[in-house]
Amino acid sequence: MTNLARPSYYDDLAASRAEAWRLLSEAATDPLAPMRRLTLATVGLDARPRARTVVLRKADPGAWRVRFHADTRSDKIAEIAADPRTALCAWDRDERAQIRLEGIGRVHAGDDIARIAWVAVPEEARSLYAVEPAPGEAIGEGGAYAPAPGGDGGFRHFAVVEVAVATLEWLYLGRGGHRRALFERAGGMRWLTP
Repeated sequence: MTNLARPSYYDDLAASRAEAWRLLSEAATDPLAPMRRLTLATVGLDARPRARTVVLRKADPGAWRVRFHADTRSDKIAEIAADPRTALCAWDRDERAQIRLEGIGRVHAGDDIARIAWVAVPEEARSLYAVEPAPGEAIGEGGAYAPAPGGDGGFRHFAVVEVAVATLEWLYLGRGGHRRALFERAGGMRWLTP
């Protein structure tokens, strides 16, 4: 959106919610969409906050769910297993919109959901799940890691994380006035002061 006109969802809660899910759904299928990369926040095993970028792979507005992929050996998987509360945040500069999601994460590894997702992972990306040593391990040089020979091409370390979204917070930064709203999966929605 490049003009100064107010968007159709500006003063409409239901339309704002639909726009938020539209942007997420678009990002899940368009590698160039700004909201494709979300910041995921979890509670670390040491009880400290942790945040990192993940790639949105699926957004389901009807089920209020989003998905991303991860290596089962990564800290985020252990953190979600220990405390499944998650938060995700995305920003689209052109749309002047921020979306914050809070929900419960569930790790799918070695199950049908993971297998179906694995089939869609490009061959060159599969090797990322087969690297040794594991993500986050100390290495002597920047390039001192490589895919492990043989095996299943990384599937044993592949996970789909599905977040059951409980709340979606929408922020639109318009030149003529901002809009902020909170939407709950249970059906509640209300305007918030931006």
